Amino acid sequence: FLAELGPDDQVKLMAFNDRVTSYTPFTNVHELVASFAQVIRPEGSTALYDAVLYGYRQVANQQDARERRVIFLLTDGDDRESRNDLTQVLNQVRNGGVTIFALGQGDALGDGDLRDVLREMADQTGGEAFFERDKNKLTGVFEQISAAMRALYLVSYRPTNLTRGWHEIYSVVSRPGLRLRYKPGYDRT
Repeated sequence: FLAELGPDDQVKLMAFNDRVTSYTPFTNVHELVASFAQVIRPEGSTALYDAVLYGYRQVANQQDARERRVIFLLTDGDDRESRNDLTQVLNQVRNGGVTIFALGQGDALGDGDLRDVLREMADQTGGEAFFERDKNKLTGVFEQISAAMRALYLVSYRPTNLTRGWHEIYSVVSRPGLRLRYKPGYDRT
């Protein structure tokens, strides 16, 4: 996955089980990140929601981010340990400028709840969820995610409806075969 990134792309590696551990600062030295990624082993329980909120805050607060901000979330298990729940996570991430690309991997994919959760996180942020049981097929998924990340564009507008609450967004394209991923709306508080 790291080989697909551009030389200026900043990456921060974090891992989680029942707690989140930061392995690197934000860096464009992708070889450093790769070396730390080699030592991570899946073990323990899963605090998925806490990890997403922690990662979101790290990315959202990154001072040097000039362009797109993305979380690439890789998990092999559904949440079992978080202090936060899915509603709290979605309320935070859906209004931020961070896009989540999620990859569910391994035997946990037999659980439909994990698939639903990852799709919801991705959909609410304009990202996409991917699923692959076979770890030997992950290279193809990494290429798809990388291509999707490079295809992100920022479109903005100034709403005329200034009432508080949830406002849905609809986007339509006239070009046949073109598929858009976008946030379903925004919450004006």
